[in-house]
Amino acid sequence: MSKAVEKSEKPKDKGEKTDVPIDQVFGALEQRVEGLSDRFRQLAAENARLKGVVAEASIGQERAEKALEELQKTVAAQGESADKLSRMEAEREQVRARLERLLTSLEEAEAGEA
Repeated sequence: MSKAVEKSEKPKDKGEKTDVPIDQVFGALEQRVEGLSDRFRQLAAENARLKGVVAEASIGQERAEKALEELQKTVAAQGESADKLSRMEAEREQVRARLERLLTSLEEAEAGEA
């Protein structure tokens, strides 16, 4: 068997020294921590950007809700105006009919006197 196979077959105790120098272990750990730190900074920046997007979206939603409320008020006012207009037109027709009857009765009275 080769030396690599022999080493892998041997169980290592916790107290047993390894062939890797401590400087290499700490170097590898340092690189890993730096990589994780860089990733954390990237995610924090992305989180801040997304929070900004959410804030803008909520402002837009508030504006849309206000516009909707104004439109609902306008529609309600238009409905009231339409009702009022219809009542006024009905009253106008009633007045016109009464005036026509009055004119007819006056013309008949004048014709009867003549």
